[in-house]
Amino acid sequence: MKGVSAAVLMEGRADIQHETQDIKVVVVPEINAGTASLVYGVINPLAGLTSFLAQLVLRQPLIDVNTRSFRVDGSWADPKVSPISASEGESKSAPKGGRP
Repeated sequence: MKGVSAAVLMEGRADIQHETQDIKVVVVPEINAGTASLVYGVINPLAGLTSFLAQLVLRQPLIDVNTRSFRVDGSWADPKVSPISASEGESKSAPKGGRP
């Protein structure tokens, strides 16, 4: 799923008959200050240029730092959501296809 503020990748299985799931969820935030840079550029060209350059340099590192992985399992009525550490997430199979 891809939304305005994040892309959510899900991999796993759901059992409709028993109403249970075992899913790995990866949330990748979308960081884009392009519109803000344009507004700043109209008001103050130096602020607009600085904002644009900061976004150009820092966008990917900020996305990488703020990407989160979770394991969702258990019943639909009482799901267990537990965070997956970065080292644990890399050692297991990652969703194929990379980042959107």
